[in-house]
This record gives sequence, structure tokens and C-alpha cells, in this order.
Amino acid sequence: MVNQILKLIEQTFHYYCIPFAYMFFGMASQCNNLNVPILYQKCKLDPNYTKYAKENRSGAQLANPPGFTTAALSVSDGGSRETDKHLMAKRAWDIAFGPLKQVPMNLFIMYMAGNSISIFPIMMVCMMLIRPVKALLSVNAVFKSVEKSDDGYMLGEKFVFVLGNIIGIFFALYKCSSMGLLPTHKSDWLAFANMPERMEYAVGAAVLIITCKLERVNSSQTKSCWDFEGNQCGSIGFQSHIVQSCRCGISKEVGSLSVNDAAGNDTFGGSETKANLFPWQVYLTVKEGTTEWKCGGVLIPTKHTKGTNLVLTASECLLYFTSIVKPSSVKVFVGTNELGSGNSVSVEKIMALKNQEIMGFDNIALLKLTQMVDYSDKVQAICLPEQDKETPYGKECYVSGWGLRPHLKKPLTNKLHHARIPVNYAYCAIYRDEYYVFCAGYDQGAKDILMEDLGGPLMCKEGEKFILHGLFVFKPAKQKPSHYSAYTKVSSYIKWMRSALSGEAYEAKNLSKM
Repeated sequence: MVNQILKLIEQTFHYYCIPFAYMFFGMASQCNNLNVPILYQKCKLDPNYTKYAKENRSGAQLANPPGFTTAALSVSDGGSRETDKHLMAKRAWDIAFGPLKQVPMNLFIMYMAGNSISIFPIMMVCMMLIRPVKALLSVNAVFKSVEKSDDGYMLGEKFVFVLGNIIGIFFALYKCSSMGLLPTHKSDWLAFANMPERMEYAVGAAVLIITCKLERVNSSQTKSCWDFEGNQCGSIGFQSHIVQSCRCGISKEVGSLSVNDAAGNDTFGGSETKANLFPWQVYLTVKEGTTEWKCGGVLIPTKHTKGTNLVLTASECLLYFTSIVKPSSVKVFVGTNELGSGNSVSVEKIMALKNQEIMGFDNIALLKLTQMVDYSDKVQAICLPEQDKETPYGKECYVSGWGLRPHLKKPLTNKLHHARIPVNYAYCAIYRDEYYVFCAGYDQGAKDILMEDLGGPLMCKEGEKFILHGLFVFKPAKQKPSHYSAYTKVSSYIKWMRSALSGEAYEAKNLSKM
């Protein structure tokens, strides 16, 4: 009994369940591999199945298998996915929008990678750049499998595909730029830039040195010059013999300097200066109430080619107790070697650093005059050093002045004096920051330099021009027999001068980071 029931179940499974399952799931092609009677092995949908479905071996008709309909016999092989137009159009637009769908994920990856220069961000950005480029080079190949012969060239889909890849390239290039991998800054092209050049022009026996740097070539015959403020100060013809623009530090009486200018030749520690030897030398008179004092200073160049209206001095000279005096309290005298003479010019604006906590630090000030002072044999501007230029330690430079100090009731001499002294490193470096202050003078054997003015210049001769390296600010304590003077290092304040002249705020405490 049990065996008969199991046999009946087995026959039912073979004759009904298996053919129905394979016909339902579209796998009728595999039914030949099963032990199914010949009648139902013909379950795959072909036109010849009718004669097998309606008769058996004895000629009697049999019922159709469960789930079978004659409508299934009308299914044609031409309905595959590859040839269906709607499916192909959908697939084409899926390909077209693929690059655009990747943009949000690419942006997220770029954000997470950061801008650090390491192997992962570089490989990531290279992949994001190479992939869309390769896609753009093979647009036709990408759409070949879904291209429809009756719809032209699928221009809409291809346009969206190209646009998405271009957007991907844009974001990849932006990421490269933010990482510093693209040469987008001027400093990246220094190999192709014109280097600063010194130009000389001969006028008879005299040689005129143009001190501004060569920035660019305007044409085959001219070059542009720029001053220390970054302003253009004229164009110079290559064939010109007389050039009035961009000059500084030129003295027609430079030949009057001699080896006898060493300190200690007279009671003031210097030699009397010939007229017009230092045409940038000026002196200031400051009057606050009933109190009046004098200081030294120098004219410095501006963007103007025929004159200047800037004076550089020590900010201590302009202090009345703890406050900077008003501009109306200051007068500047130019074009003279003798006190009590020269042209008087009023001051329009005072720009001074107020960090006076430690004596000598940031002891520098700019004065803007109310009018331009025209260049002449008596009036010239001295050249300024480059930003952070090294102090010329060991070199002999020149100092000049009348011995003007605020604490002195009167000057030491009415005639301008000058002296040649060596720049020293060790003496001031032991107790002063060399970035702000340096020393010059003699250890012993020479007289002290008494004719220096507060705010007066220490200048070094380079070729045919004079460069301002220091402003006298104080005499160090005499810990041993020595004759040293301390000077503000001008090259450390070039950036501050530019900021002051452009009206930008500037913090004295940031000087060491310039």
C-alpha cells in the first residue's frame, strides 16, 4: 500500500510539476535533460508541439499540461531585449547620465582626501582626471551596443554623456590646483622670468646707475622699472644716454671720499662733509609746547620720477613722553650741509611703529611731506635695501650727521660730518635681536663717533650708489673700552613701509615673520 502511494506521487511529480515549473520560469530548453515522457519533452514553445499535445501512442487525445495555453505558441523569437527599442533607449540614457551620477560621489571623495600631497590624494585625482578623458575619446564605442539605426546618431544622449565627463574633468583640475599640482602661480614660472638686471648709461666720464629692477620688456627698445613699493617708475630706452627716472643713491661728489675718512680724525670722530656729497641727508626740528629738539633723517625714493616726499627717521625722535607728536609739530630741512639753512618742508602724515617696550626695537618712522621735493644736485633719495637683505658684517660703511640728539641742548657741530666705520656682528648680537638691530664701530684705539644723529643714516657704498642699511638709535652700554653705535636694520622693515604707504594695518609683533 505504501509503495503504491509513493509511486503515484512520483508519477504525478514527473508528469505535471516539473514541466509546469520549467515552462513558467522560461527554462523549457533544459527539460530534455530530465526523465520526462516524450509527450512532455516537447514543452519548449515551438509550432510542432500541437501534434504531440493532442494525441498519444494509441491516437487518443490528451489534456494539455497545467498552465499551457495555445497563445504561448504564438510567441516569436524576435522579442529579445537586445532588439527591443524601448529597452535600448532606456539603456542609452542610463549610459548618458552615468558620468553625472558619479559627480556627487567624486566630490565627497575629494573632500575626504584633503589637499595634502600624499600618494592616495594624488592617485585619486589622477584617476578622476584620466577616466573622463578616456571616455571622451571613445564616445562612439560606448554607445555602439545600443545605437539604433533608425534614430540617427543619438546626439542627445551623447551630448549629455560628453557634458558629464567635462564636468568631471573640471572638478579634477580644480582639485589639482588646490593641491598645488598645477603651475598657476607666478613663482611656478621663474625659469621663464626675466631676472633683475643692472643697467648703466655713460655720459662722458660719468656713469649713471639705474637702481630699479628690470621687470619686463615693453618692446624692442624699452624696459619697465619698478621701485621698492612695487610701483612703476618709468620706462628706460635702451639707447638713452640721460635717464631721469628710477634713480637713487647717486652722488656727484662721491670722488671726495678718501681713506682719511676713518673715525677719529677730529674731536667729533669724523671728517667735514663736502657740499652735496650726501644729498639725501636731512634734519628735523620738532617743537611741542616750549620744548624743541632736532634729529636726523634721509630722503627715500617713491614712485615719482622727478622728486620725493618721503623721509625715513627714528620713531624715538617723534616721541613726546610716550606719544607721537602731531605732524604740524615737525619741520624737515632739505638740501643743506649746515644747520639753520636749507629749504623747510612741512609734514602731512607720520607713520611710526609704537613698539618701544625694548629700547631699539621697531625704532623707525616714515614722514610724508606736504609737497614734493624736486631732485637736483643738492637733493636726491638714497637707495633702500631689499627685504631681509643680510647686514654687510665686516664691511666698512659711512655714517653722517651733526650730532643731533634730543637730550642734548645743542648740536655738536653746525657742519655736517661723516666717518667710515666697520659693521660689527658680535657686539650687539649678545644682547639684541640681530633681526631688528645691528652695531657698527671700533673695539678700541679710535675716538667715539659723536656726530651721529638720532635717525641718521648708516650707508654702504655698492658700486656707484649708496644703500641705506641702518638708522642710528642709541649707544650701547660700555662694558669694555669700545666705540660702538646701534642701528635699526632697515631691510627688516621694507614690508612695513609698503604696508604703511598703502594704508594697510600692520602689527609690529609680526616683524620676525616677514
